[in-house]
Amino acid sequence: MWAFQLVEKMASLVTKARNEFTFIWRVENYSHCWHKFGEELVSPVFVVDLMQKTAWTLCLYPRGYDDCHFISFFLQREELDVGPPVIEVNYELSFLAPDGSNLFKAGKNEFFKNGSGYGKSRFAPRSEVLIEKRDLYLPQDTLTVCCKLFTLGGNGGEAQSHARTRIQIETLSFAYTVEDFCNLIPCHTGTVEVESSSMGRSSVLVDVIATDGSCCEEKLMVEIKPAIKEIEVVSCKIYLLDASRNLVKCGRADNRFDLIKEDALNVPLLFSKKKLMEKSDEYLPQNSLTLRCECTFSVALEFEKIEKTVHGLHLIPESTPIRDGFTIEGSPNSHSISSDFMSFYNEQVDIFKQ
Repeated sequence: MWAFQLVEKMASLVTKARNEFTFIWRVENYSHCWHKFGEELVSPVFVVDLMQKTAWTLCLYPRGYDDCHFISFFLQREELDVGPPVIEVNYELSFLAPDGSNLFKAGKNEFFKNGSGYGKSRFAPRSEVLIEKRDLYLPQDTLTVCCKLFTLGGNGGEAQSHARTRIQIETLSFAYTVEDFCNLIPCHTGTVEVESSSMGRSSVLVDVIATDGSCCEEKLMVEIKPAIKEIEVVSCKIYLLDASRNLVKCGRADNRFDLIKEDALNVPLLFSKKKLMEKSDEYLPQNSLTLRCECTFSVALEFEKIEKTVHGLHLIPESTPIRDGFTIEGSPNSHSISSDFMSFYNEQVDIFKQ
């Protein structure tokens, strides 16, 4: 009777063996995400063999799913995979610090159907990730995201997969000249197209606009728009080229931290039209205003891929030390294979003359 109960208990433990899968996703140049409110950034698809070959993705909403003040984070099961119609999974979502510790964590136990997803719409405050604790969340502008999945059943096991997504960014540096500046008409626009070498066509449209200000204080603004829908302008620095050919800082803008993403980037200049005209000898040689613009824009995803998958972590953890070479114990002349190889290399033995 006792033996039967022991066998029954052991069988119960086997059927309830724990499976654990960890997916680590690194998003490079994260602060340059072009995604507007309600738009998602999706990870590469990962298949979990330990969990009946179900397929999954992680979904980030950089400007929020239903609240633009928060980054949203969800685990999504694919519409089509070879797994069962419904699977019970305990999941854990987190952002990781450089030392691997959790900065934000959320999760629970859910039943996932094909095409269903769960997570947290107010996962992490955008201001904390992008500004207040940027060094923790975005070292080298890379956000590290982690998802852990747990199930019971089968023989048990542990595996880990790593993926990387890089947002492509490019910087355009160009000169823009407004001739006959003193006669610039308020709200006048003179569009200039600037071409990107990587794309081989016009990428941004640039206008210098004088606003219709009061008391002759016409404000100047540079408006930069994407020429094609595939790119998003995210930041710009503007310098004024004076009569001595020196560059003077006169404006900058950065919309990476804006709650609402606009199509155009507007850069107000530090000098009004009146101030420039008062110092025309210094700033307006031959009645021309010359600006140097440095615009950075994102071009979509440069690449996304699964880089590494490790199985059997419950048997041999990745941190297991590796010894260089091996020896045959008991041999009077025991030494490592590596030393044999180095001796062979140093002596320059020609095996074809033996």
